[in-house]
Amino acid sequence: MIALIPTLMVLSGVLGGTVIVVCPGPWQQELAPWVQQRTAQGHRVVVLAYRGEAAAELAARVQARLRTTEGDRYVLLVGDAPPGLEEAGRDGAASGASMFPRRAVPMFYRRSRVVPGVKHIATDAPYGDLDGDDCPEVAVGRWSVSTREELRQVVRKTLAYGKRLSAVASRPAELVFWAGHGGFGPVTDRVIQLCTRRVLAGELPPECPVRVLPPHAAVSQGDSQQRSGQLPAGSVRFWVYMGHGFVRGLSPLPQRSWTAENLLGPHAPKPNGTLAVLLCCESGYLDHPLPCLAEQLLRHRAGPAAVLAGSRVTMPYGMAVLGRGLLRYHFAAESAAGESTLGRMFLAAQRRAFFRPDMPPDDALACVIDQAARWLNIHPHLKRERCEHVWLFNLLGDPTLPLPRLPRLKLKIPPRLAAGEEVTLQVRSPRPGRMRVQLFRPLEVPLERLRPSKDPDPAVQNKQRLAAAPGTAVEASPEKRRVLDRPLARKIAPGQENTWVPVRLRLPQLSSGRYELLLRVEGSRGAARGWASVEVTPAAEQAGSPAEEIVPN
Repeated sequence: MIALIPTLMVLSGVLGGTVIVVCPGPWQQELAPWVQQRTAQGHRVVVLAYRGEAAAELAARVQARLRTTEGDRYVLLVGDAPPGLEEAGRDGAASGASMFPRRAVPMFYRRSRVVPGVKHIATDAPYGDLDGDDCPEVAVGRWSVSTREELRQVVRKTLAYGKRLSAVASRPAELVFWAGHGGFGPVTDRVIQLCTRRVLAGELPPECPVRVLPPHAAVSQGDSQQRSGQLPAGSVRFWVYMGHGFVRGLSPLPQRSWTAENLLGPHAPKPNGTLAVLLCCESGYLDHPLPCLAEQLLRHRAGPAAVLAGSRVTMPYGMAVLGRGLLRYHFAAESAAGESTLGRMFLAAQRRAFFRPDMPPDDALACVIDQAARWLNIHPHLKRERCEHVWLFNLLGDPTLPLPRLPRLKLKIPPRLAAGEEVTLQVRSPRPGRMRVQLFRPLEVPLERLRPSKDPDPAVQNKQRLAAAPGTAVEASPEKRRVLDRPLARKIAPGQENTWVPVRLRLPQLSSGRYELLLRVEGSRGAARGWASVEVTPAAEQAGSPAEEIVPN
């Protein structure tokens, strides 16, 4: 722990915030190692003893502390949720402290008016709702444990996750997407497939490593071990499942279900050391008398460091909006480089889903998703569904978990490049090191021509990100899939810190069209990445144009 403190102190200026922890008094000793690590990161940790009060009383005590603080704020609840109060038949929080154990921190309940077959939604979001508008302003997470040993296991796993992440990220986050069958009907399933593929292809930057697994993803122990091997230091893996689920398992195939034992065993994708997002029904049913799937994954030593899951029946549209918000925060252009936290990402996705209007005029992809939901005529209340999914999904894990993101390079390139000529790029890197510049062209190629790339760069190895097996939610056309082919041109050059460096790149004779320019700098102080789309034309069509500054997405 002492050796870790200098590394964590580097992050203190970025991650520092106030963390309100609600924990039963007898368990507070198990929190000491975690409190020490978060304090070294610059957080101010305030531990409140849970006294057995109802949810509304506890939330008032937590929010009174939050209102006296500034900057980033987090709430961490330590303890399982008491059995659900579905029979209450009313809105509001559970009441009556004698109805549940003193070590079970209660949840809130909101009446559902959209989700079919659900009377009440169990949610932790009101703990972070400071202004009473039903949308949190503070990130809330829960360590859903029922014994001291389970708490010690979760703390050890959280500390190990933080230790594996270096102060300076060296690799981009990886997305592992496991898609299940639809079963809503051929038309609805096809619309869901198209929207999912559009989100993955449109929101993720070209340099993001993505692996798409079919429903029958793991058939052998060796294949599973290859997929779920330990990640290098400084990298984050998001393990996302989208399909059908139930309280204690997943249903990726009609004839097969995966339980926690399957997922953590040798015959399924193992989310070891990752952050899991379960876009399915009931897998986060925290107030069920038996431990739900998300709780089992969190408590297991080989399970993910944190889990995002729904507490009741979920719906495709609401999950699509919330999932897209998660992607946009961490991967898309609007996300800033540097350190963030899991709580920041979850809170940003919640507020985006809750407050955005139907059919936003400045967001074409959101309009496509909204129009598809209206066309399917599931129900007319899109905003209501988005709001209910903000309540449905809860974070099982530490909201202060760090999410390192690679710093971005800046480029000055001509708006048009001439094929067959040598062009000069101006590159400015926030870190010194060895710079690699590569030019790709997005192609539509037949499936039988796809071959794994031998390039040592993991980003290039994962360019075949939509090469999924037939039947998944991201299936492309039967004959062709979108990939980035082998690099058409490449250049190795030294990179200097915060200095514009000219890089000469010889372009081959190319056909006109859009190309992807990917850059990476690696050195003793970490890595940085950048990318941009460029237009290549034949030399005869090239007109002189001044260089323009392009900040990569």
